[in-house]
Amino acid sequence: MKKRFLGLLLALILAVALFPTAAGAIDISDPSVFVPQQGRSTCTLASVTMLLRRKAVLDGDANWASITESAVKKVAWTGGLAWNFTYNGVHISVMRSSSGWAGSSLDSKRKALIDLLAAHPEGIVAYCTSQPHAVLLTDYDANSGTFYCCDPAPYYFAGRTPLVNSSIRGGSQDAILGRIKQLWYADSGLSKGAGTASWANTSTDTEEALAADDASASTISTATSVSTATSVSTATAISTVAPVPVARDASQTIRVDGQEVELQMYALTDEGGNDVNYVKLRDLAQALNGSEAQFNVAYDGEVALTTRTPYLAEADSASPFQGDQPYTTPETETLVDGVATQLTAIQLTDQQGGGYLYYNLRDLGQVLGYGVDWDPQTGICLNTTQD
Repeated sequence: MKKRFLGLLLALILAVALFPTAAGAIDISDPSVFVPQQGRSTCTLASVTMLLRRKAVLDGDANWASITESAVKKVAWTGGLAWNFTYNGVHISVMRSSSGWAGSSLDSKRKALIDLLAAHPEGIVAYCTSQPHAVLLTDYDANSGTFYCCDPAPYYFAGRTPLVNSSIRGGSQDAILGRIKQLWYADSGLSKGAGTASWANTSTDTEEALAADDASASTISTATSVSTATSVSTATAISTVAPVPVARDASQTIRVDGQEVELQMYALTDEGGNDVNYVKLRDLAQALNGSEAQFNVAYDGEVALTTRTPYLAEADSASPFQGDQPYTTPETETLVDGVATQLTAIQLTDQQGGGYLYYNLRDLGQVLGYGVDWDPQTGICLNTTQD
């Protein structure tokens, strides 16, 4: 009997040694699992990187530490985080506000987040579109009613911490929850070896950012196709689907001469990693009305701006867009006080084919006479007062 007991004990020890429950037996909330964002506008990328690292630990992937922001960026970033992508066998999907995931009340949103965290212990990326900023929601403590997160922002990065301590503005947990509009989560797959050749996204949805590197895409074997359910191999999908440029939803509260104004904006990322914001003319005209930089907008075959003139129409608030959107760069001429002027703009197109122009916020400042500043506490500030 004693020999039998010793034999079972030895077998148990060997099993534990050979089959750890997590990579290196490290806890998914160990400080080393979390990473700060590497760029000014890569909060979503850093947050999903932490999600993937925690998922790898849970899946027993010994190379979890090789999952870095720069590695994930190769398959998940085209100026913004892709809505759907696959990294090393783990498929990430987006939940946009238009999908109705949050229900119709704060209570329904809270319950949805609690249920998602219970089903996805690696965490979910929570994105506030109006600030904009993303954090990784890690878990929920039912005893205290507290959501925990890791905020990748440099001055707030502190590992696992209560959501109310994050840089998402609101002042209370409920206020912050109310501002969360978009999520990313791991909907399928197991982590299959971080640091190996990345699995490229095989979706053909034009609203998704296909972010595989052009140089490496051609060398990825068809044996790494994400799912046997699809009839399109990885190599075929990469060679036939061109990357679609995506503008990130950067709608937020800005300050005009110290007064808070809500503006729907979209952002691109320049070569230095900085956000370049784009805004609709009529929305900006409404926000600047009564200031020294006020202007009127008209259209008669071409866009015409008249400076130092009150704007009498309503803001164009009926936008059909929510969340990140594919865009094109239009060839259009803008008249400023009757003079043809080159202004940088992007165009978003709705489902009916209608085009919406968004103009570079700083370019407009040059012709309308306002300055653009950025403050880490209050965000974008427009100053129309002339010295």
